[in-house]
Amino acid sequence: MEFKLENLNGYMYQKLDEFIEKGIFLNKRVILFGLNSTSYCMKRYLENKGISIFAYIDNDSKKREEANDIIDFQLKRHISEKLFYELISKQFIRAYKPEELLTDYQENVLILIASKYYVEMSHQLQNLGYIEHQDYLQVVNFFDLENIMESSSVEGLTEISPKEMREVQLNILRYLKKVCTENNLRYFLCGGTLLGAVRHKGYIPWDDDIDVFMPLSDYKKLIDLLKDDERYTTLSIFQQKDDFYNFFMRMIDKKTVMKSWEYPFLMTSAVNIDVFPIHGLPKKREDIDFFYNRIRKLNLQFISRFIEDTGDSDEIIKERHFILNEVIQMMEQYDFDESETIGFLLTKYREREIMPRTIYQDLIEIEFEHEKFLAPSGYHEYLTRLYGDYMELPPEHARYTTHNYKAYWL
Repeated sequence: MEFKLENLNGYMYQKLDEFIEKGIFLNKRVILFGLNSTSYCMKRYLENKGISIFAYIDNDSKKREEANDIIDFQLKRHISEKLFYELISKQFIRAYKPEELLTDYQENVLILIASKYYVEMSHQLQNLGYIEHQDYLQVVNFFDLENIMESSSVEGLTEISPKEMREVQLNILRYLKKVCTENNLRYFLCGGTLLGAVRHKGYIPWDDDIDVFMPLSDYKKLIDLLKDDERYTTLSIFQQKDDFYNFFMRMIDKKTVMKSWEYPFLMTSAVNIDVFPIHGLPKKREDIDFFYNRIRKLNLQFISRFIEDTGDSDEIIKERHFILNEVIQMMEQYDFDESETIGFLLTKYREREIMPRTIYQDLIEIEFEHEKFLAPSGYHEYLTRLYGDYMELPPEHARYTTHNYKAYWL
């Protein structure tokens, strides 16, 4: 099974160059929707081309606070001279809630979006009176995998159908359950998989992956147990230190190959399920907040070392290893079984993952696709913290997968 990571930022830059050649940015106030690594790359690229960015917009209040904190507090703390502060702060742009900045329609605005949540963002902007292709543009289509994937690399292979994909994933989950049971390791369904089990007794109808939590100590034992397995193994930062950029593992089926696009990366690996290492957190709330902010910033720095450098120089790899070790030390600092508060803080749910360990104190069996798997006994509190009224279906426009891949049999 081949593991390969390719940086495809050039795909986005080519699209931006097309916009520049067409004069789309002339007399426009450019706004970037989404505080994410892709937007940061867009900002840097456009500014190097002489195009100013007016602002970010994002629906996540935590992200906005973190972005604005750089201007309001961190710069002021380090720059005492007012004039110099004002000069430096102009290099940074503020982040706003979309409704805060765009409630009154502005025809001179041009909003750029490079996000897998484009459908929801588009719906939101239309409700504010903005018109697609006129007032806002999709810079990257996250689901345009056909046009960026090398067909030669999968020539002669049979594509795995969506129905077969679920069965392969379920087989991986079954094997994980078997190995954990035989070796007295703990696992439990989490995220959208647990939500699907409770609300649908299986997959969420528009979902296409499986998520599992394991206490960090058990998680590391699973990696060791599967390192020489003939069919199933794992990809993780403990194994692929130079190439892997997620701080959770992927348990894979080596009889398959999968091309997945998690912009800006095209990853070649195999059909997998995601296994997240849940770990302890400090006792005091202020220490938890510090821990949360620190590990999130380190994660962003780690990912940026992949995004900004396609050559993988020795210096960049050294920086990755340093950050990686910092994050691992933080995850191992507080033992899961001895901590009152636990979590894995590098998911899209962010601080909502900070939870009392009592939620996971006991495990129960829960139905998922006509079989029984383990779940935390406090699943109601867990799902409520993550989703609110989790039994209520989301609006129709939000019922879609954010994953983009093609898988094949080997």
